Amino acid sequence: MKRCSKCILTERAVPIGSDGVCLYCRRDEGGIPYKGEKALVEIIERHRRGARERGASHDCIVSVSGGRDSIYALYAMVRKYKLKPLAFNYSQGFVEPIARENLENAVRILGVDLIRSSDNKAQHRYTRHNLMALSK
Repeated sequence: MKRCSKCILTERAVPIGSDGVCLYCRRDEGGIPYKGEKALVEIIERHRRGARERGASHDCIVSVSGGRDSIYALYAMVRKYKLKPLAFNYSQGFVEPIARENLENAVRILGVDLIRSSDNKAQHRYTRHNLMALSK
């Protein structure tokens, strides 16, 4: 079975070209063009206005893991862009205790609502499937 030389997906998951690179990696080769912070602020303002017009209690959802990147993203949404985010955390069972502690501290300090979710049955099934696929 052929695997992508960049991301290791198999040909069962995605078409792989004759050069060994899958369709997803080929599509991402150009990257996302950087439009600057001004464009980001315009998008944020548009969504903030829409959320407030609808009477929503949150302006956006920020997915957080407890790692420094997602904690900074949450911090930036609250302190820099003045949004009221809803923090969402999906626990896949491989989270370090320090990440949990970072997340708890961040939502407490920033005054953000947090929703935690986990689907252990599905996670175990997917993990087992992925480990079996990688071992072949």
